[in-house]
Amino acid sequence: MRIALAILLPLLASSLPLSKSRIDPSHEALQYVGRWDFQNKSAPAFQWSGSSISFTLQCNSASKFSATFDTHDTYTKFGVYLNEGSTDNITVPYQLVKPGSSVIKASVPQGKTTVTIMKITEDLKADPAQGSSAMLQEPCVFHGLAIDTETCTISGVPQKERRMQFIGDSITCGFGNQLFGTPSDDVKSAECLAEAAVTAAPTNIIGKMLYELEDTHQSWSLQLARQFEAEAHVQCLSGIGMCKNDIGIASHSDFNMTYFVDRTLPFTARTASNMWDYSLFQPDLLVINLGTNDYIASTGVIAPTYASFQAHYVTFVQQIMANYEKSRTKILLACGPMTNRQCPYVEAAANLLANDFQAGYVNVTLTKSCSGCAGHPTQAEDTAMVGLMTSAVKTLTGW
Repeated sequence: MRIALAILLPLLASSLPLSKSRIDPSHEALQYVGRWDFQNKSAPAFQWSGSSISFTLQCNSASKFSATFDTHDTYTKFGVYLNEGSTDNITVPYQLVKPGSSVIKASVPQGKTTVTIMKITEDLKADPAQGSSAMLQEPCVFHGLAIDTETCTISGVPQKERRMQFIGDSITCGFGNQLFGTPSDDVKSAECLAEAAVTAAPTNIIGKMLYELEDTHQSWSLQLARQFEAEAHVQCLSGIGMCKNDIGIASHSDFNMTYFVDRTLPFTARTASNMWDYSLFQPDLLVINLGTNDYIASTGVIAPTYASFQAHYVTFVQQIMANYEKSRTKILLACGPMTNRQCPYVEAAANLLANDFQAGYVNVTLTKSCSGCAGHPTQAEDTAMVGLMTSAVKTLTGW
């Protein structure tokens, strides 16, 4: 029945009449997750992947709704999820939009439905590791909902009690994870690899397939958050490193994750108004997986020394933890699965941090090489990573 509904609901979205009533972004029923800029409460801005809006619709018959966004990246992919976490959950087929004003549409059945709309791709065009020199791009802006008020009423969703924050690179974002081993995926895999190679040159030419095959909602990070029914903030950038980014002949990049992690909008100017207010969200667990790009294409003098990498890791975590109550926020450092030669130094960093914080380490190297785009984990391999991390999360948090 769920499969039939998943097919039917998108068709209903284009066939049902709608007596539109606009729901302003400032409406109290809307729950925002992730880093949002509310300087204009009627046009909040966002840029990190995994940012979402949730609400509940109570409808006396099948209906539909729409959400309007401005986007600026080459493509932006939105996912719509109905009744997430319930047995009657439905994932609406993703909607990939070009820059400009876009309307995301979906339908809901009769009765009560919780709805989540999520940005599930990165803004790759502005990423320095993808060849951007300016590293600036206008953020996405949410302009509100349209619902049929003759059929539906809107209300809020319960706030989750548990909180997690994830910081990482393309693996954390779910880059290339939408390959499933079907015959048609062989062509997609080759196309994605070619587009990733062009980007890595770097040319700052971002191909469509890179967006089509990325899904942050199905990344290991948000899968792990859902397993523990936790609200999650995700700060991830493809190609980003702890000391150096992806491909380059220097052993250090000025624009590594330290440069971006404190921003509300990563590719908006580093001004006081764009610095994240850490008091708005204190996680119970901070999970970090960085280091792949420091070493995956670098060795010898063009790679960070292991001592420098370990020291930067410790300092990076300490600076973030300065914003949190260490009695509440636990730390989990993960390493793998695409490279593992840095893992002993990630583990050593965790051991040093454990002198001052409740910190742990987990190696998420898989038994086989990853089979997603450009050697990244697939969705199934993301799930396998979650399996490797579950015990460590339970040990640290008591969940």
